[in-house]
Amino acid sequence: GRSPFAMPPREHAARSHADGIADDVSLVIHAAKAASQPPQPCAGQAQASSTAEISWRQLIVRCASVFFNVMCGLTNGYDICVTSAILPDLVSDLSLCGVDSSDRLSSCSQKQAVMSLAAAGSLTAKVCLAWTADRYGRRAALAIVDGLIIAAVLLQCWATSPAPFLAGRYVLGLGIGFAFVVEPMYVCEIAPPHRRGQLVTLNEVAVCVGCLLGLQVGAHLEAGGAVGAWRGATP
Repeated sequence: GRSPFAMPPREHAARSHADGIADDVSLVIHAAKAASQPPQPCAGQAQASSTAEISWRQLIVRCASVFFNVMCGLTNGYDICVTSAILPDLVSDLSLCGVDSSDRLSSCSQKQAVMSLAAAGSLTAKVCLAWTADRYGRRAALAIVDGLIIAAVLLQCWATSPAPFLAGRYVLGLGIGFAFVVEPMYVCEIAPPHRRGQLVTLNEVAVCVGCLLGLQVGAHLEAGGAVGAWRGATP
């Protein structure tokens, strides 16, 4: 039989429906209160925001890395174009093609080596020196790059015979080739992810700008006609 205390079915359904409406209203009120309050960052978000803020030292390191990355491209482009412009003066001043170097259009092995040794040194550095950046660190590798380029410039500027000048060309190729490996790598590691492609692309743009500068310097020296002026334009 039916219990005398049992609620009629219609009243039970009405009360359940009212309870559901009350729960929905309370959820809406709670959501409105939560939306009106400012969001509280979690511990991970707070740590990430503090990490995103860089110090002045990190900013200086990034700017210096971008600068040297651009200078690497400028040096490479300048070397390619200015060397071809001053090559006739090199032939006559250093007697690259023998004693009689009056023919500026003649070709010889030493004249060809002036243009090819830098490319050979660049290839050697890219293949054989890249491991030093992993073994001793990126900054140590950049110091090696600077030493190679400075030594190459001194060898070429002070050269009075073909041998030291050609050695300087090869050492310059080592420095430029090694820089092309280390500089973009280091910039990618310290740059923000959304800036990496842009900063690395600057290297390629700098090659074109350096080539234009080299052509302008070569044209200016050829117009001047001063003996030994190529030493000041040597990369």
